[in-house]
Amino acid sequence: MPIFADKIKVMIQRVQSIYLALVIVALIALTLGSNVFFYNIQQEDVIDLTLTVNVFGSQADAEFGSQFDQAKNENISKLLQIKEKTNQVQRQPVVSFPYYLFSIFLTLLAGATLLSFKKLATQQKIARLNFVLNLVAFLFVLLIYYLGKNQASGFAVDGAELKARLGLGFYCLVFSTAFSFLALIGIKRDLQLIKSIDRIR
Repeated sequence: MPIFADKIKVMIQRVQSIYLALVIVALIALTLGSNVFFYNIQQEDVIDLTLTVNVFGSQADAEFGSQFDQAKNENISKLLQIKEKTNQVQRQPVVSFPYYLFSIFLTLLAGATLLSFKKLATQQKIARLNFVLNLVAFLFVLLIYYLGKNQASGFAVDGAELKARLGLGFYCLVFSTAFSFLALIGIKRDLQLIKSIDRIR
């Protein structure tokens, strides 16, 4: 009977191990700088400005047309830290913040959850913390996205069109949150199954 229980324990670990491996892959992609979302302000012959947000902060790429008047667009000049009239700005840091430290922590936490499979009770606690932190990160990104969209509209030139798009990094966070939840559910079921086997034995 103990051998049978051990075989079941090894077998049932496979599903959540796959989920946790997918969480790690998604978080690594996020940590490497996958863009979480974009804001694009565009007006023909005036400006084409893209604000990109990832775990390193936000950067700006801009091209200015012949009709762009720097004096009339102080907000954009201040945002891009333009001192002299230039036709192009590439990867200009707008806000720099080490969000990647949190994504690295989440990745390491998912790895710790994966490696603690021999102690299901401990694995469940770590998996619960992993899911909660992933969910908090997801909700935080959503909040920043909508707040940033309103703020970006304030930088828009009169008559310019503002577009907001979600990037690969956002979906990486969605996947990591979803798979960490599925892993938590799987671990909980496995723990209940092991307890029921122990009672039968």
